Amino acid sequence: MKPIIETDDGPPTAATPPAKPSSSGGWLSRILILLVLTAVAVVGFGSSLGWFGSTTQKLAHVPAPASPQNQVAGTAAADTTPTPPDSAGSAAPGNNGPQVDPPPLKALAPKTSEGMLEECRAVSEHLRSTLPNSLEAREMQARFEYEFGDMQRARTIWEGLLKVSPNFVYALRGLGDICTVNGELTEAVRYFRRAVLVDPENVNRQITLAVALVQAAELQEAKTVLESVLARQPNHVGALAELGSVALQLEEYEAARDHLEKSLTGPVQPANVAKVHFGLVTAYRRLGDMAEAKQHLEEHQKLTAVASQERQTERQDYSDTEAIGKDVSRIYVDMARVYLSGNQPAAAELLLLRSSEMDAANVDCRQALAFLSMNQGKTFDAIRWLKELAELRPEEFTFAQEIARLYLQVGQPAAAEQTLEEFADSRPDDPLVLRTLAQFYLNAQPDPEKAIQFAQQLTKVQPAAPNFALLASIHDAAGNARDAVDALESAVSMEPNNVSYAQTLAMLREKQFTAASEQQGKSPESTGDTPASDDESSSPNSEPAGQSSSDQ
Repeated sequence: MKPIIETDDGPPTAATPPAKPSSSGGWLSRILILLVLTAVAVVGFGSSLGWFGSTTQKLAHVPAPASPQNQVAGTAAADTTPTPPDSAGSAAPGNNGPQVDPPPLKALAPKTSEGMLEECRAVSEHLRSTLPNSLEAREMQARFEYEFGDMQRARTIWEGLLKVSPNFVYALRGLGDICTVNGELTEAVRYFRRAVLVDPENVNRQITLAVALVQAAELQEAKTVLESVLARQPNHVGALAELGSVALQLEEYEAARDHLEKSLTGPVQPANVAKVHFGLVTAYRRLGDMAEAKQHLEEHQKLTAVASQERQTERQDYSDTEAIGKDVSRIYVDMARVYLSGNQPAAAELLLLRSSEMDAANVDCRQALAFLSMNQGKTFDAIRWLKELAELRPEEFTFAQEIARLYLQVGQPAAAEQTLEEFADSRPDDPLVLRTLAQFYLNAQPDPEKAIQFAQQLTKVQPAAPNFALLASIHDAAGNARDAVDALESAVSMEPNNVSYAQTLAMLREKQFTAASEQQGKSPESTGDTPASDDESSSPNSEPAGQSSSDQ
């Protein structure tokens, strides 16, 4: 049997034993280095916020301090490594404790697999000796042994951690994985069940338990667990796909069809899409719908052929040294996070730099380095790492947003503007991009004409009330009273119960009426006209201007 790897976008999948560990990672980007750079939605015209508000845009979030029981805080939304530590990082990077000797990194990054693993083991031991009271430092030793060394030693370490802290969730996960690999399925279920009890809010832990239950032939309990997940998150594609598979085994074909079809509407992992289509082939055949079964069979065959070609290409291009380098790079990020939790930011930074050197595509280490650079006031270093991230993930607007914010921070508005507009060129109809640029030209780099241009395009692409409210705020700032009223009237028509919109619209109308009244009431002298006397203006026999009685 194979260990279960939890993922965000699909059901847990069986992973190969850890002789050649997967290079997947990403917990740090979701926990320590969470990019929450979303544009501010306009909830009311009067409360339209500046695009670069310091309270609404941050690069990273650091969790609260670990609980004294096991020094482990909350868990990630999903785990893509066997047992990732999750509470390190509770100490602020700038809150340095007594600094120790740096991690034993070689002057140059090792070029052989043996050299990489030798260095990684030395770093693991250094981490343990530097933070002797940290359960997470000990957990990283178990992680190293599980992935690169002696699995039995990893088991011994995790079991020892449970004696100190019976609810240490990552030891539970690690032991569950080891039991799965060894075919101890009932014991694996026990560990995974305990992990769910410790961390009941983590949906992916529940799915991991469900997969283990399926492997142990406990289908009804697996079904119950998955149904409880879907009761909380009805569109969770991983739970839907797994429940569809369980329903097939229980010969509940209509339910299987419904769950599997629904799972395809979300971002299912490519590796699992073919399995879902094959499940639908079985379901539709059993239901007597051969046309649908044929369609899904064709999709399954197409995806299987593509996957086979990709595997062949991967085998041809495979380099054991490169693969080990990626795995070590990933575990260095995890170790850096533990150093950070122990108030050793210098050690963490060295390890992250080595990680970036070993894997040019490692996103997590670059996010962490950008975060540390910003906390240390090294703005241009942060920009450098963010630019590398933007190259690795060109579809993610959050990196461009943060780069622009930092350019403004150092007084380079032209560079900020260029960064945003370059991204906008590749996403001309993306609502988030359009909204961000409209707010940028409204607040950060005032340019009413451009702000109006992007806001108008936003209302065309996404005709929602907040977007019309934003357009109204820009028109009002530009002195376009009539246009501001028109835009806010559109917002009110879409959300008639929004008190903020209604009250602001009344204020705008009053403002417009006052301005018009003042314009009409201007003194005639100011226009150069000569007023007629009251008698002349009121007399029905008064003569037209420029005409005398002698002319008549």
